[in-house]
Amino acid sequence: MKRILEGYARFRPNVGYVQGMSYLAAMLLLFLDEKTCFIAYCNLLHDHELYADKESMKKHLNLFEDLLEYYLPRIHKHFSHLGITPEMYALEWILTLFSSSLPLEAVARILDCYFFCDDRDQKQMFLWRSVLALLRLLESQLLSLISFSDALLTLRSVRDGIEEEALFDKLKATTISPRFYRNLKIKHKI
Repeated sequence: MKRILEGYARFRPNVGYVQGMSYLAAMLLLFLDEKTCFIAYCNLLHDHELYADKESMKKHLNLFEDLLEYYLPRIHKHFSHLGITPEMYALEWILTLFSSSLPLEAVARILDCYFFCDDRDQKQMFLWRSVLALLRLLESQLLSLISFSDALLTLRSVRDGIEEEALFDKLKATTISPRFYRNLKIKHKI
């Protein structure tokens, strides 16, 4: 894994190493030999827009904030009241494609779906749908929490107690309007 990460840092010095990249490399190494893993890793990060730069990352998180407000208004309002922002939970989930946060089987399925998407917009929408689905799965628990620290702890320890089938049932039921998504990209200059 060290060779993959160092090789990528040399290949893309403008990106270098970002915390969480090791989770992606480790996940790919479970299924691929080192050379194929490096190629897949480079392609994966090329398509994963949040690694572009901090400005891009912030724009995408602002876009997600709008998605959260529109699709899960109760959670959005609750998080706003508690002072919880997407940077505190969604950033790690997205940067690692959930590999740091969910059970291995669920991450493998998420990666399969992600790789199946045709273009960057579909991939990004799929990731945001996954975040929304995970929040939907945790909705009643999250809304019952009244402290910042309890809510954040719950968001950061989702691996415990997540059932893969329940998550994917929520994911199947979670849609994002392509037109709405395009309008948000325009609004946030992405």
